[in-house]
Amino acid sequence: MFKWIQNSSNDYDSRLNETVLLSEKSLPESYNIVFYRRDCPFCKAGKKAVLEAAKETEIKTYFVNVVTSDGQKVVSEYAVSKAATIVAVRGQNRQSYIYAYKTKDGKFRANQKKIEEAFHE
Repeated sequence: MFKWIQNSSNDYDSRLNETVLLSEKSLPESYNIVFYRRDCPFCKAGKKAVLEAAKETEIKTYFVNVVTSDGQKVVSEYAVSKAATIVAVRGQNRQSYIYAYKTKDGKFRANQKKIEEAFHE
């Protein structure tokens, strides 16, 4: 099993980025893809919760910056329409989750329920 290793900057794991995902010869049976954009307020709101969930799971998690050229290829391949998305792949099944939301008073919040669902084995 793969154990996600938190890097010291408390940032997305650059060792498992969009370029690495595209270059993998064989993907695991189960994996997650966290899509983000650095200037996205939804992504910023969900970042801490997503990183914590990735740290706690045995499921390999890739982090895809949607503004890069390789990121756009992954966005297209997985039919992602919003940056703050997690795609959970379990065998032949793919499920997308929006990991943050905007409250009625205009604040951005992590969607803990969706994050937990996405990282569930």
